Amino acid sequence: MIITDGVGPACHAKFAGCGAQLFVSYERGYAALIAVLQEHLTQRPSLNHSARQARLTDRELAVLRLVGAGLTVPEIAKLLGIGARGVENHKRRIFAKLGAHSQALAVSSVANMGLLDPRPHPMASDMDLSRREQELLRLAAHGASMRQMANSLGVAPKTVESQLSRLYRKLGVHNRAAAVAVAHAFGLVPEDDVP
Repeated sequence: MIITDGVGPACHAKFAGCGAQLFVSYERGYAALIAVLQEHLTQRPSLNHSARQARLTDRELAVLRLVGAGLTVPEIAKLLGIGARGVENHKRRIFAKLGAHSQALAVSSVANMGLLDPRPHPMASDMDLSRREQELLRLAAHGASMRQMANSLGVAPKTVESQLSRLYRKLGVHNRAAAVAVAHAFGLVPEDDVP
């Protein structure tokens, strides 16, 4: 949301390009701001029961967003100015709050809650995924391990590993959690199909 002091449409377009969705003029006062916020909140999909119960802190959400961006624990620690052990502790609490057993499932959960950055990944703008790759994404969004994916698809774990590697290259990511985040950004994983 951007609160403006009467800038023109050109500035609005520039702000919208950066992700701004709502514009409220200073001149309209607090009542207008509250009305716009209430309207925006009623249009947002309501969070499911597990989302309300999760109660992720701002720091936990920041950690999870960085995990979804494909960053490693040391990279996240450096960006947030905390130790690697602190990042691991945050991840442990996030998993407990979301009832997730993997990074991919945690990322998938918050993506369904609308808490991840909705902008698509720059490297994945014109991807064409096979049915197998779509199935791998669906299984990853459910938090399936490599062995579980292999059993579900009736192939060897090494086959799943190589298919995931190709999928990661196609999506421009380095791990399963980042692949799930990109899949949600592009709508490749139906929201009603993910826990």
